[in-house]
Amino acid sequence: MKTRLALAASLIGVLIAGPATAGDLKDELVAFDKALWAGWDSGDATAFKEHLTDDHVQAVAGAGIVHGKDQIIAGLDPDACEVQSFDFQEINLRQLTDDVVLLSYVATQDTACGGAKLPPKVYATSVYVRRDGKWLSAAYQETPLP
Repeated sequence: MKTRLALAASLIGVLIAGPATAGDLKDELVAFDKALWAGWDSGDATAFKEHLTDDHVQAVAGAGIVHGKDQIIAGLDPDACEVQSFDFQEINLRQLTDDVVLLSYVATQDTACGGAKLPPKVYATSVYVRRDGKWLSAAYQETPLP
């Protein structure tokens, strides 16, 4: 009976702790993506250096595809794009494996690059991988929404 009680208590503990941990991870990764958006606007490479894998690939709707953290950082130019505002809604986190998660959200933005407006609403996905205990973005992709 003691064993069953201990097992039940452990299971309840895991169930209670699981969502809080997932919620904490979701909040952490959303903060990373927001820092990347802000860094893209300002030309500040700090978030890119801290949160991207070396082989990161990104496909930004209306702005193109870039491969590799170094190339992404080299392309940062605070005068190239102007982000007036951005916001995330419908945020979801899917744990694909212990070390891989998919963060998805609808982003609304008022952004122009080279005078051309970018899509005001996109469905964004970020694939994060855990390496040496640290979550890093391995891929980012946007699809314009009507």
